[in-house]
Order: sequence, then structure tokens, then C-alpha cells
Amino acid sequence: MEAERLHGFCLVRKRWKEVQMGYGNSLIICAINPFRIAGREQSNDILEQLDEKHHYAFFEVPEIGFDSRLFALAKRAIKDGLTHDYNGEL
Repeated sequence: MEAERLHGFCLVRKRWKEVQMGYGNSLIICAINPFRIAGREQSNDILEQLDEKHHYAFFEVPEIGFDSRLFALAKRAIKDGLTHDYNGEL
């Protein structure tokens, strides 16, 4: 995450063979989305300059892009860390 300049942490959960439960082996990523920190009220000066129909692009589009970037990072970390094929769910 540091190489990607993201703030957060990762951990891996691996279940014991003896315990049968739903999602066993997991990569858990906790990251701070910088696009969710500032609220709309903190952006009023900028939003006043935009047409109201473009306000969604100022908040939602960067948030969605961040999530996609985080998912791609998780997939790459799993692929780089495993030497065999795997099935996974997101």
C-alpha cells in the first residue's frame, strides 16, 4: 500500500483445517479513501462554480475510481503472492 501511496493496512486470515466456516482464507484491506474525508459543506466554494448537474462528478466519480484502484491492488497482491491458480470472491 505504501508503494501505491495509500494510507491503511492489510492482513491475511487463514482458517484452520479443523474449522469449517464460510470465507476461510481472506485478504482484508483497510484503506482511507481521501475523497470521502471532506464533506460537501467544506467544498461549497468549489461547488458554487460548477453547474449543479456536475456536482456528482466532483464526489462520486473519484470515490468510484478509488474503489476500483483498491480492488485492482488486491487482485495484484493475491496474484503475486500465490504460485497456483485460485478462486476468489470480491
